Amino acid sequence: MDVTLTDGGIETRIIYQFKRAIGDFEAYKLLADKPGRDILRRIYQSYSEVAVRYRLPIQLGTPTWRASSKWTKDVKSVNAAAVDCCAVLCSSLPMRGSSLLG
Repeated sequence: MDVTLTDGGIETRIIYQFKRAIGDFEAYKLLADKPGRDILRRIYQSYSEVAVRYRLPIQLGTPTWRASSKWTKDVKSVNAAAVDCCAVLCSSLPMRGSSLLG
């Protein structure tokens, strides 16, 4: 059986672990400031560390679940910032098999 590690539950971690309020699970709003981007980096880094430790491929999704035109006026910029945030982390992974999903 092949196993791929994925991220999950980042909104819950943002709220409870990092004590950052986000209305309606709008994790994409963390992309707007350095402290928010640092929280996202730390969350994704923690998943990456598990993948490296167990030599698992990893698949990361961007924090854009709520980044549609219903929630933000600048969908394109939000999605681009989210992909950039995850791409930086993926490029630094010391292993093969990492993926970035939007």
